[in-house]
Amino acid sequence: MKKTLFMFAALVMLATSASAQFSNSKSSRTSSDDSRGAIGVNVTYGTEVGSVGFGVKGQYRFIDQFRGEAAFEYFLKKDNVSAWDVNVNLHYLIPVANNLKVYPLAGVTYMRIIYDYGTAVNDALSAVNDALSDWERFYNAYYGGGSSSTSSSVSDESSTSDGHFGANLGAGIEYDLSDSWKIGFETKYQIIGKGFSQVAFTVGAAYKF
Repeated sequence: MKKTLFMFAALVMLATSASAQFSNSKSSRTSSDDSRGAIGVNVTYGTEVGSVGFGVKGQYRFIDQFRGEAAFEYFLKKDNVSAWDVNVNLHYLIPVANNLKVYPLAGVTYMRIIYDYGTAVNDALSAVNDALSDWERFYNAYYGGGSSSTSSSVSDESSTSDGHFGANLGAGIEYDLSDSWKIGFETKYQIIGKGFSQVAFTVGAAYKF
């Protein structure tokens, strides 16, 4: 976790430094992008949930350098735990080269963790049943007797969930492939508390309009 926090801090410092250089410079490093909105997809890895998530996003640029983004992500189940979150962030766009921008971001998040204890219990019961079956086969092989093993299970739909609001802080970089498409990388620290806080690394693509 210390390494990921260090990487997060370094990216934020890079974006801040770029912002200062851009503000103090009279150079012509501007973007020709005149689009206002974009829709796209993301792939994210969360350090706390420990799995990969897939999501969709929508963006709208209010003025030249300020843009809002709303995104939804679903993290795949791992160790009988899955998650999803909703993020609403504000980006400050900083052109640093032709078709290339960096941006610090800040916003809010809501994350929900789903614990699938039905699957976990069934996995444990299956292991117990397998062990009993092995013992029964051993017993019948030496002493004879009929089959008497039993099995049990609970509903796979048995689950519980827990959700919390939090804040996002981070930075990103994006490159315009054409007048209609762009790609990007972003990292953010989701400050949620109660063991939910995590660093999220995201790559994505979007269609501009």
